[in-house]
Formats: sequence, structure tokens, C-alpha cells
Amino acid sequence: RDLRAIRRWGSLLRNPGSGPRYGVVFLTSLAISGTAEYAIAVHLLGDPDLPPDLVESIREEYAATDVAFDLVEMMQGDWLSLRDSTVWIARRMPEARSARGALALQGWWTNPIIAHVLATRLDWNAILELLSEGRGDMDAALARPTYLARHAEAARVARAWHAAVPPPGGKTWSADEILLVLDTRRRTKAMASYILDEGVPAFGYLDDLARWQASVELSRTAAALAAWRSDRPAGVSAYPERLDELVPRYLVEVPIDPFNDLPLRYERRGDGYLLMSVGSDGIDDGGDGQDGWINDGEWQTEPYLGNRQADQVIRVPVPRRSPAERGGDASAAPADVVD
Repeated sequence: RDLRAIRRWGSLLRNPGSGPRYGVVFLTSLAISGTAEYAIAVHLLGDPDLPPDLVESIREEYAATDVAFDLVEMMQGDWLSLRDSTVWIARRMPEARSARGALALQGWWTNPIIAHVLATRLDWNAILELLSEGRGDMDAALARPTYLARHAEAARVARAWHAAVPPPGGKTWSADEILLVLDTRRRTKAMASYILDEGVPAFGYLDDLARWQASVELSRTAAALAAWRSDRPAGVSAYPERLDELVPRYLVEVPIDPFNDLPLRYERRGDGYLLMSVGSDGIDDGGDGQDGWINDGEWQTEPYLGNRQADQVIRVPVPRRSPAERGGDASAAPADVVD
């Protein structure tokens, strides 16, 4: 009950009603829901003793969960805040170039080139127009139909913003740096690009949304698999060999991995299964879980602590170990489900 309540709380934050949406609020909602998703999918739905009526209730709840969200709409509030901040800085320009101080508070003018640009005359109306053009470019990128297409186009737009400001050249100034400071139009474009580059966290939103979508699709599938298991008579295989066997009774269609637009990977293993998404790198890493407790699709007694690319993985069943088997360690690891 508590896990499902946490999940619903996150859903309420994702649908605030009227007014502009802010990406940071949306990401907070995903983090709250994500806390419950994994526990529901693995520790709850992976329990073979879960009552069938509760399994079906959870399956129906996931069947009604919509993972389609408009990233362009989600960032409306962020763009308004960025524009308001820019206007606030521009209005303080006549006051002894106090915009430098305003940006210093945000850590923006650690780039010495931008510090010199701010000490010169800038066309702030043109900067606002360039911000609007930048928003149009990023909105078009985020409106692409797939994660891979959105990611590629957003990367192209972001690289263009970043390239508009030459990197600091050290003790001597390059020709590009000198021309940028001397030319009003170049300064204006560089300032707008710098604001966009520093102030638009589109990549973070893009990846976090896809991770949440993958976690919901994994949980939706785990709920369908648990319902299948509940309906099987004793002595019959507890899980199907393929996910398409769940359609249409338990799933409307085989869930798609948002990171590569292919069906989620599913394997029958022993008396359970491996279910996974390839994760944000788009590469099948063999079932290595992100928290280190699952390697090659199998639970480990100790987590892997090194840096690595990883998948989003559900492995059922979860090992059940007593405190004595855990060496008396009172802290519960993801694999430690104690009867």
C-alpha cells in the first residue's frame, strides 16, 4: 500500500494542472515514482506468495499508466525563467556593468572571455531574440518521434551553442577571442549562446524521462508476468517463454524499450526470468544492473563498485538470505529480502 501511495504521489506532481510546467518539478516527480517502481517490480511482484487479487490490481494500475510526456511542454517554465533572468541582468547593465556581479553569483563568468564580453556594450534585445530562436531549435529537437532522434538533434543544437564561445586561450588571446570582444554582433551571439549552453538542461530532462519510461515499462511487464504466474496451475511453467504470449490478456502489446525502440529484452532463466532495458547508452551490456548487485543478469553476493555502463534490469526471483548469511550486516542490500 505504501509503495503504491509513493508512486501515486509522484504522479500527482507530474500533472500539476494549469500554469507552466518546470522541468525540475517533473524530475522530482520521476525520482519519487522511481523509488517505488523498482521495489514494486522486484520485491513485491517477484514474490510468488502475493495474493492473485493484489497482483491483478497492480497490473491494472500499470496498464492505465501513460508514459507519453511532451518534453516541450515540460520545459515551458524553464524557458520563462531563463528569459526573466536575462531581462533582470540586462536592466542592470547601465549600473556600472553590474551584470558581471549578477552573473558572478551564478558562476557564469568563470569563463574570462564572457567576463570581458559583459564589460562591453551588448544588444540585449537581440540576445532575447536569439534565445527565442534557440528555444525553437531545441523544441524542434525534443519533438522528434524517438529518443534516439531527439538525442541526436538535441546534441547537434547544444554543440552549436557551445562552439559559439571560443575556449579560453590561456595567457595570450586568439584571433577569434579578439574579434569576439571587438565585434558587437559576435559578442551578442556569443552571450546568447553562452546563456543557452549554461541554462538549458535539456539533456538531463531527456535522459531522466527515458529512464523513468523504461522503469514503468519494466514494471508494467513484471506485473503482467506476475499475473500470468498467478493464473498458472501447479506444475505448469510459472512464466512464458516469450513476452508476446502475454498479449492480449495481460498486455495490450509487447512493451518497447524507449532507449532503442526495440522490445524489452526478456529471457527465461531457471525458475524466474531476466527483463531489461539497454539504458541510456543504447547498448546491451549483458544484464549488468545499474546498482551493481546484478551482473550478467544474475544476483551477486557483493555489489560491483567500479564505473561501468549498465542496463536497467529486473531479475526474478530475488535471493532470500538471512542476517546470518549476510554476515550479521544489518544494512539491507537490494538482494537481501529477508523472510
